[in-house]
Amino acid sequence: MPLVLAIEPDLKQAAILKRIVREQVRADLVLVESREAAISAIDAQLPDVILVTALLSPRDEEELIAHLRPLIGAEHLQTHTIPQLATGRVQEASGGGLFGKFRKKKDADAPLGGFEPDLFAQEIRNFLDRAEERKIETAAARQRGAGFEFQERPAAASTGNPEAAPAQPAGAEAAASAWESPFEWRRAQARRGGRGREEARRGSSRGGEEARRGGRSRRA
Repeated sequence: MPLVLAIEPDLKQAAILKRIVREQVRADLVLVESREAAISAIDAQLPDVILVTALLSPRDEEELIAHLRPLIGAEHLQTHTIPQLATGRVQEASGGGLFGKFRKKKDADAPLGGFEPDLFAQEIRNFLDRAEERKIETAAARQRGAGFEFQERPAAASTGNPEAAPAQPAGAEAAASAWESPFEWRRAQARRGGRGREEARRGSSRGGEEARRGGRSRRA
């Protein structure tokens, strides 16, 4: 069940709030008379809506809001001022005669000046609906943030810390670097192979020439 916190020191106003919140709004009501009592009630359980008396000083209201600001899970909370509510019907005035009786009945049906309690009950329901929407939006935003953080963690783990990586042998490191650029590695090997074949051909040609020279000397 929704929870409404009301700061209202006026006894008549408090009685009207109790009636409309419990009977029409169908919500639990915590009624306090001061800012200090309201802060204690908030610390005990976060309400869904906070109703503030019009008699609350600006300083007390600022301190109340400053207390709410750092609280976790209080993003949905908003304060609303309690209007001067109509307290009841006009008592019958004394008087006689036919016109006096007619005037008694008409005045008895007229409420005292102030905001109609039934209308304020509807506003409180609107306040509660708005608070519920803010709760849902906040929860969805937190889930999106948790999903983004979960995606970032595997990426950070895949990159790793170079200092924490196990040391590899020099040969393995050279092989890995060769396969990282295979085309360059193959060209280097091809150049080294070409040079070896050329040196082999030169050696064979020098060996044949020396053999021919040796044959000539033996014939002489």
